[in-house]
Amino acid sequence: MSFSVFLSVVGKYIGPLVIYMVIAAAIYIPCRLLYLKRKRQIFAVWHELFLFLFWVYAFGVFSQTVLPRFYIGITDSGAFYFDTYIPPRTAPNFMPFATLRLFWENRGDSLDWHSLSVVNLLGNLLLFLPIGFLLPAAYPRQRRFYRVFLLSFLGILGVEVLQYFFGRVADVDDVLLNSISIVIGYFLFAVWMRIYKAFQKRRGLKSKT
Repeated sequence: MSFSVFLSVVGKYIGPLVIYMVIAAAIYIPCRLLYLKRKRQIFAVWHELFLFLFWVYAFGVFSQTVLPRFYIGITDSGAFYFDTYIPPRTAPNFMPFATLRLFWENRGDSLDWHSLSVVNLLGNLLLFLPIGFLLPAAYPRQRRFYRVFLLSFLGILGVEVLQYFFGRVADVDDVLLNSISIVIGYFLFAVWMRIYKAFQKRRGLKSKT
């Protein structure tokens, strides 16, 4: 596998996510500023930053997991077109590890970043990881692990249900991989908090001396 192949795969799947995040950011920023102004709330930089990242990324995830695919552009004749595509519904998979076993059996002899197996496995493991980090960072009252996991798990289940109605594949293995992703994200958040608190404590001791 060459680095150029890796970049092409990343661009193919990350590009649409970033586009939706930019759209979400353009809507979120003025609405949030207007809300803070009306409520006369103090602008806490770190809190607002994590709130912004959480909601913008959450919309990006929603766009890639639920929203119908769309095509926009200009034809050779110069006509503008906009079209959406919703695939026919497929039967959901309720058998744990069935899809994962299928991916493993069709993995091939070498790592192919374009293969359906690799894309699905890595996508489901990484897509929700920032949610596990950003949710407790944006909402301090939800920083206990069980709350983060429960809220995220309900969100994941909601996505899988909606996927069935929008022509995407609802799969119990996706729920499993996404849940693992949340756990990894929360672990990274816990490590980050330990480092941050240690840094703050060390800086406080220095200021006293």
